[in-house]
Amino acid sequence: MELSCLQLGYYLASWGMLRGSSYLFRETNARHYQATIEVIEAYNPEMRELNEQPFLEPLAQKLILAAYADLRKSILPKGGTSLTLVTKIMMGVWGAVPSFDTYFIKGIRSLAEGTEKTAFNKIESRSLSLLEDFYEQNKMEIDKLALHYKTLDFATGQLTDRPLTRAKIIDMYGFTLGYTA
Repeated sequence: MELSCLQLGYYLASWGMLRGSSYLFRETNARHYQATIEVIEAYNPEMRELNEQPFLEPLAQKLILAAYADLRKSILPKGGTSLTLVTKIMMGVWGAVPSFDTYFIKGIRSLAEGTEKTAFNKIESRSLSLLEDFYEQNKMEIDKLALHYKTLDFATGQLTDRPLTRAKIIDMYGFTLGYTA
């Protein structure tokens, strides 16, 4: 548990989630992540299988939204801004949804029209449905990239047979689009 808490803390720090004014930086320590690790373990088997299901699938949406809510409560028990923080955790642990960070949101909004631009202000059925639409429109390219890029084995540093998730490919595209805009 201690090692998992330290890894989660390091991962979040590497993405700037422990900046000087943040709740995580000011009011927590590695032990704080224990409840979040417990939530991750509870959802782990089902969330790992999500890469094979469309975001539009009602059961997939229900699972994503429930995991998001439980992670939010565990990582920010006093409330606070959670969209980027929680989706970073979901991306890093499961690769289930893109990280709804500043650059991803900016990038994905540049592709949206009308009221779709506000869909990524939070994670909800509407934003997940729009992600599914984006995936369907770009399925061949996303699947090709996902199969081409593999994860690394921590112990050996070698490539595994496990491909990146389609959500990770969408995340990288949206981030790059927003960063370069």
